[in-house]
Amino acid sequence: MVTLASPRSDSRRDGFLQWHRHCCLISARQALRHALLILFLLAGLCAGWQPLQAADPLTITAVEPWSDVYGNQEAVFHFTITALEPERVRVGWSASVGGRVITRAETQVEPRPDRAAKVEVKFTVPEVKTGVILPALLTLTAVSLDDPTRKATLEKPLWIFHHQPFADRTEWLKALQIQLFDPEEKTAPVLEKAGIPFTLAGNVEALGEPGEQMIIIGEGISFEDYRALPEIMARAAAGGHPVLCLAPAGGVMPIPGSREVEWPAPEKISLRHNEIITELDKRLDADGWPLGNAVVSSLALTCDQNIVAGAVVRDATGWPWLDFAYPRTAHHLVVCGFGIIAQWDAGPTPSFLLVRLLEYTAGVAPAAKP
Repeated sequence: MVTLASPRSDSRRDGFLQWHRHCCLISARQALRHALLILFLLAGLCAGWQPLQAADPLTITAVEPWSDVYGNQEAVFHFTITALEPERVRVGWSASVGGRVITRAETQVEPRPDRAAKVEVKFTVPEVKTGVILPALLTLTAVSLDDPTRKATLEKPLWIFHHQPFADRTEWLKALQIQLFDPEEKTAPVLEKAGIPFTLAGNVEALGEPGEQMIIIGEGISFEDYRALPEIMARAAAGGHPVLCLAPAGGVMPIPGSREVEWPAPEKISLRHNEIITELDKRLDADGWPLGNAVVSSLALTCDQNIVAGAVVRDATGWPWLDFAYPRTAHHLVVCGFGIIAQWDAGPTPSFLLVRLLEYTAGVAPAAKP
């Protein structure tokens, strides 16, 4: 049987269905708005809220920032152990080379919240062959004797160097034909000790004669005492000489390319901080050295009467690295404020950094690194 509805009842039914759909649509939109509003409020709260993280019950901190050591000598490092409450802590340490443990030991300390415990690590570094730089690892583990679940571990990577950075480089060093200007008489004795051949320039005017001899300005010179030196350095570099100025002590180094500086303008100028050390060789310590900061002088940029210059300051507040690259030559002019000569005997980094500096200034590709 088929039931037929009247046209009037159909229109009423259609109107009701349209009204119902309209109400449902409004309800869905309102629900969506409410949901979006809630999500927006939650996102705002989460953006400004960070959960409190519980402090580690035990921590180990290395005192010395450097990691480079000489082979065949005793290395000494210090560490501090801190605790949130008084603890009896067993500290074990080991030194390994190539995954093989060469020495290990342990001690007991009692750190308190108001006083960190100190641990000294001493061991004899194994000897390495000439020209070889070995990675090593110093590992410390601290475990609470009162609660073995409270523990901490620290790994300190090390690099082991040979005492002779210029071994097997004799012919290359001779080819550089180093000309040293060293009125402070600090650099010449160090180069002699390292077996680096050079000739002494008796005066500023002797620098920059035709040729490609490397020019080294000894550490500690003041541009105030030798006002013509910056221009001579720039013209020599533009003429094809590699020029390396080690840690000047004072004066001003004008920047070629300034309106009133009528010197050959370099193709590129670079000002860098300590990170340049690890770019030259990632195995070298970039920040702290055994005798203090790696930087002994830097250049603070100034501008006076259309002359942009680097004023030498005896600290690290300026730029310790100024590099001029000139067209048509691979050589560089580098003013380097790291205390290479002053800290020569304090560790491997100063002497091996000089190797990299000579390579870079002369335009030689850096040595391959692991």
